[in-house]
Amino acid sequence: YQPRSFKLRSSSSRASRVDWWIIGLRWFVLLSVVPVLLLSPATPPTTEDNLPQTVLILVSIAAVFNLAAMVLLIFDVAARLLAPAGLIVDTIVTVALLVITGGASSPLFYYALFPILTAALRFDPIIDLITTAAISLAYLGMGGQWPALLVPIGTALVAGVLGTLIRKQTVE
Repeated sequence: YQPRSFKLRSSSSRASRVDWWIIGLRWFVLLSVVPVLLLSPATPPTTEDNLPQTVLILVSIAAVFNLAAMVLLIFDVAARLLAPAGLIVDTIVTVALLVITGGASSPLFYYALFPILTAALRFDPIIDLITTAAISLAYLGMGGQWPALLVPIGTALVAGVLGTLIRKQTVE
């Protein structure tokens, strides 16, 4: 028996499947942050800095958001702002992680691919372009060199095409 107000979302919903994939991928990248930092020779934590605590706070914020997103999806609560909120949170967390873990030389540069992929899967190509541009400008502002941006930009282009094809299939 399921109460009427908390009906579980059908597993056949294509939008729901994309949401669940994004949530799963978010857990994966969040869980990868601490081991990557601990194993990276580029950012060894010292006793004077509070890098591990700051990183844990950022990861915790994103984890709480992800948990809330899961609850909203499980109970099919009207959450039309969930996708844009997720993209904003992911982009801010990405830039913040890059800033506090070494800027352009951060070992967490790969994390920038997550909001780019999310934007490509959930939104029109212009949003993917804006997200990629925002992350790229932040990276360049941290002293990064443009050749390093070829991977995120290439990812944005390929994922944008795939995202458009997936959205077209969903409509049909």
